[in-house]
Amino acid sequence: MLLDQLAEITKITYREDINGRVNVSIEGTQFISDAGCMEMGVIKNEETGLIDPSWPSLGENVKVYNLENGASTADHTDVGYLKGLLLSRGNKEANYTDIPKKEDYATDAEYQEAVDKYNKSIDLSSIMSAQAQFDQLIHGVVTRINDILCPNITVTDDAGETYVILDPDAPVGMDSAHEAGTELFSRQGMPRYTKTTITIGGVATEVYQYNEEDPANISSLYTISQLRINPDVLENVSKIPLSNKDNPEEVTLDVAAELIASWQKPFSTFSPNNLTTYDINEYYINFTGEIANRGNQYKTLMESQETAVQSIDTERQAVVGVSSDEELTNIIRFQHAYNASARYITVVNEMLDSLLQNL
Repeated sequence: MLLDQLAEITKITYREDINGRVNVSIEGTQFISDAGCMEMGVIKNEETGLIDPSWPSLGENVKVYNLENGASTADHTDVGYLKGLLLSRGNKEANYTDIPKKEDYATDAEYQEAVDKYNKSIDLSSIMSAQAQFDQLIHGVVTRINDILCPNITVTDDAGETYVILDPDAPVGMDSAHEAGTELFSRQGMPRYTKTTITIGGVATEVYQYNEEDPANISSLYTISQLRINPDVLENVSKIPLSNKDNPEEVTLDVAAELIASWQKPFSTFSPNNLTTYDINEYYINFTGEIANRGNQYKTLMESQETAVQSIDTERQAVVGVSSDEELTNIIRFQHAYNASARYITVVNEMLDSLLQNL
């Protein structure tokens, strides 16, 4: 019974010797032996805050499970409740940069390599795939709004260097200062612009250079963990750039109209495995629907596996278990056999008694 309970938690192999002693291994590592039981511990990843099962007695960072290649039914590497939890959780907090975009890769081979990596890691985890897809939605909404309020242009200076800067014709704030470049959503660790001076046409010009997103630097990303409402806007909503630069005293409806129109424009696919491009509303609807579908698939698979387990256990009990009906039948049969034998002995005894009396 204990082996059955342990086998539900993790993949085990066991061997019983001629003296009845049982040795058990977990994922190929000795767990129970003649010397005792090897305690399982945990390792905490300081970067992600996640923990993984480990073997402290084998070394400081020896993990119980190798999750690099995911799980496979064919390879029998998808066994155990504990491993299933770890695979579902994933190994980090995913964001939109984990979903490969074809336009970000120079060759089809590089893109396909990124897609294969995504399918072997992010897509296998229901938690990480949902995180990445939801973060992609948030990133899209935030950047679309910010790019309309604070549009950027690309310029080249006299030295041939390219800069992404705030558009000089960008809308300005509604307050008395009438400043441009106030975004609605900001990154906690990095401002949207940095003031710098460039030379164009022989004229030194002070511009607002855009601090671009870098996947290698989490603080530079417009991702959920780094986002906040711009503190300047929270302090004074009139700083939101909704006025035309040429007539800053009046609020223009052009920016609002552009924001509304952007909601209907094509946005993105869910993942590299989905070819349908959705707008913002469609993406959200299909995102929630996909989570529900995945949950239903897992529920159906679980019920199928439970039926298979019950069927196998029934067959096993038929071999090694005890059937009360069969035992009751045997008791009745043995009782009748005993009664028949007793009657036979009684008859023989009476015959011998009669014979001795006549002699």
